[in-house]
Amino acid sequence: MQLFCAALRLLSFTGLQKFSRIVGDITFFILRIRRNVAEKNLRDAFPEKSKKWIQAIARRSQHSLFLSLFEFLYMTALSPDEIKGYCTISNPEVIRNALGRNRGIIFMTGHFGNWELLATATMLHLNSSGVMIVKKQRNHYVDKMINEIRTRYTNRFVYMRESVREIMRTLGENGVVAMIADQSAPRDSIYVPFFGRRVATFAGPAYFALRSGAPVVMGFSIRRPDGGYIAMFEEVSTDDLKDASKENIKELTERHTAMLERYIRTYPDHWLWQHRRWKYTKTGNKPV
Repeated sequence: MQLFCAALRLLSFTGLQKFSRIVGDITFFILRIRRNVAEKNLRDAFPEKSKKWIQAIARRSQHSLFLSLFEFLYMTALSPDEIKGYCTISNPEVIRNALGRNRGIIFMTGHFGNWELLATATMLHLNSSGVMIVKKQRNHYVDKMINEIRTRYTNRFVYMRESVREIMRTLGENGVVAMIADQSAPRDSIYVPFFGRRVATFAGPAYFALRSGAPVVMGFSIRRPDGGYIAMFEEVSTDDLKDASKENIKELTERHTAMLERYIRTYPDHWLWQHRRWKYTKTGNKPV
């Protein structure tokens, strides 16, 4: 893996993008199971679209996946200023205004664009640091390498199972807690609408936001024509949700999930369609 990362760093940005498309195409045609999952998800989410459109978006999503992976591994070859130039921010005032309330921030995104680059670039632009809630990888060496890259310039990480105390402490210090909650949640989770179906969704971000009073800010990395990214932020309204009741947690989860859906509909090739996001739906809670 170390040799592969070193080889990637010899490429230019243009070369990296071309290489990611080549690898994306190879895996798209070889890994039929993942391709079939992506195309089924797209057909269910966009029933009005043609077969040609579905296949094209699934293929471009595969390109996006590998580009995001290779860019992440490439980041260690970039300086902080280069990272900030590679991912600019369109509206940093959204985060600054939220931090001005002194309640911390729940910073959320999805597996959309380059979510890892977004987390690093955002904190570099703000000259700050956040806590990333991450899933521990099964392979110890891969886990160690990934987390070293995540924390190279800024940010800290904490594993999901050990995160409760660290989340509340960070928010209490007006810090930033970064979470991704767009993958399939366990069967006994809450169910909220997502592309026309009620799907099992993690309630953690909404719970911590309402318990602490921290605003929820969604961030999205949109690819620029020159190959870089522009980060866009939106705050999820919580003014009418005064406590962490079950009803309010579900309502806030619906709101941030709807915002994610809006961005995916606008940039469908930016999202990770290869995941079985609709594994558990409200109709019987059976795998689909």
